[in-house]
Amino acid sequence: MTIYDGEEEKEQIVLSDYKTKEEMHVLMVEKGFQRKSDEEIAEMMAQKDKEAAEEAQRKHQEREERRRQQKERQMEQDQRRKEALLEEQKRKAREEYGDDGNDRNDEL
Repeated sequence: MTIYDGEEEKEQIVLSDYKTKEEMHVLMVEKGFQRKSDEEIAEMMAQKDKEAAEEAQRKHQEREERRRQQKERQMEQDQRRKEALLEEQKRKAREEYGDDGNDRNDEL
């Protein structure tokens, strides 16, 4: 365990050196730690749960946004391919029927 005073590291303690719960409790009291009430612990746990749920929701929204953007890019690519294919078909038609793209039946 590392004990800090603000940003400054004050002390390193090897917790595995303490074999019993009582030894650990004495250490914590000596170092100025205070035991939280059951209500405080429950409140902290509820806050952590809330933060975890919010983080999960944020990540979900980010994934959904990436999926939406990917789908949009795919649709744009598909549209460009269709337009390129149409242009190629028009070019072939002009080559086959002449520069104006009209065949002889259109003139009737």
